[in-house]
Amino acid sequence: MEDIQDMNAATAIPSGTMLGPDQSLVLVGDAANFDAKWGTEINRIELGNFPTLDNTPSATNEILAIKDKFGVVRDQVNYDSGNVWPLNVDCCTDGPSIYVLPEFLTSSANDIGSNWSHSIPLIDGSSYSLESPSLEKASPGIVATEPTVFPAFTPSPDAVWSIVVFPDTQYYVNTPDQAFMPFFVDMAEWVRDNRDVFNIQLVLHEGDIVNRNSDESPGSGGNPSTLQWQNAQAAMRILNGEVPYMFAIGNHDVGISGAENRTTRFNDFFPPSDNPLVDPLQGGILKGVMVSDHLENAYFEVTAPDGRQLLIVSLTWDPLAEQLSWANQIVSQSKYDAHTAILHIHNYLESDDIRNSDGEKVWNELVKANGNFEMVFNGHVPGDGSGYLVSTGVEGNQVHQMAFNTQSEGNGGNGWIRVLEFLEDGQTVRVRTYCPSFGYIRDDAANEFMFKLTPLNIIQLRIHRHRRARPAGPCGCQPQPDLPCALGERFPCHGRHWKGVRTLRHWPPYRERCTPLHR
Repeated sequence: MEDIQDMNAATAIPSGTMLGPDQSLVLVGDAANFDAKWGTEINRIELGNFPTLDNTPSATNEILAIKDKFGVVRDQVNYDSGNVWPLNVDCCTDGPSIYVLPEFLTSSANDIGSNWSHSIPLIDGSSYSLESPSLEKASPGIVATEPTVFPAFTPSPDAVWSIVVFPDTQYYVNTPDQAFMPFFVDMAEWVRDNRDVFNIQLVLHEGDIVNRNSDESPGSGGNPSTLQWQNAQAAMRILNGEVPYMFAIGNHDVGISGAENRTTRFNDFFPPSDNPLVDPLQGGILKGVMVSDHLENAYFEVTAPDGRQLLIVSLTWDPLAEQLSWANQIVSQSKYDAHTAILHIHNYLESDDIRNSDGEKVWNELVKANGNFEMVFNGHVPGDGSGYLVSTGVEGNQVHQMAFNTQSEGNGGNGWIRVLEFLEDGQTVRVRTYCPSFGYIRDDAANEFMFKLTPLNIIQLRIHRHRRARPAGPCGCQPQPDLPCALGERFPCHGRHWKGVRTLRHWPPYRERCTPLHR
């Protein structure tokens, strides 16, 4: 093996080395280091004087060749950034490896940049190394001879409705030549085009919408901040009037580029009036904010097709005590006793399934204390970008906490999304992970799993228990056992008169809901 442009040759591949059909071999310069990071199961050979390949590709630089024992070049590859080769991720120096796609494993096809791809974990044999933060994105040189084939991504037959989660989009919007923006657009267009098929009710964007909140001359070579915000705005506007969406403000969405202060330009680019399905003046799901005209801390109400009532609280990056206090005041209101509460926040759970210090603070001061919390969603995490933890609140409620972020991968994140399907039994949620740009599916245990929420009929019993304990009201009515209300029936109930009001229910576990005639 030789860098023929620099005439820098490694020591010869040992005589007698054999490769059988469909086998691959990794040539390394330091076998001990490679084994420590990737394990000892990979077929590899250590070569001395391993060529140093610079990250300055061009048509006349970094030409890697394999020669036979007579010095004749048998195959060569010229990594040329001007020949549609996969680019390095703009977050770091150690990005994902690149590999030639299985259908192009020939000496004539493997020197064409478009026939190569960033390594994507779990696709064509690729995987992560989490040995150190600087090496969490690469993949060993496993060569797949047959492409990974996925079935069509269709709704589960027992799914009733869905929520879609967008992970961090900061690298999609930051690339100067807009090379990664199509992945962000693909995410939004998939939601729009599959809204009815999957019965999508909501999109949660987990924050780090942009890479630099307020920096018009970034030294790192990324886009100016205004263009980053405009890129994000253009992608999300695809959903306006189609699906309601909300954001959890991340550390890159405030300050200059990394939470140097708490100012954000988010509200300049995403006013609620943009999306009529969010705008309260147009009947949207937004119900309140902590500070007028600022959506960094906001709450939303959604009634799902199966009748489940959701209360979603979005909090800003590293919420302060007063912001957590405000959220507590919202979630603890009696009118939300029968709601399934969701916390939507950028930084909380890590990819090792453990809450970080910010997450622990939010858990102890907000989530654990309120019995209606059942789900938490966050982004931010590096590594394999997936975390899951179940914890028990003070009222015995199970809280399912999920981290999801793919920004450490190539192409700014490869356009992965999470789809949460709420099933027809009224309690089970199926989590699925999909890449619209490539049609890839991740079905490993970290990316496809199920959990159970409080069943809808049990939620009704829960609210009845709370109401039963309340004293008589000013109208003089005495507390009575909670009974299902017949349509139009009146009877004394916790100091209020109530009448039965039918709600949209599709199957037996649901009951009619009582609403007050007067206070």
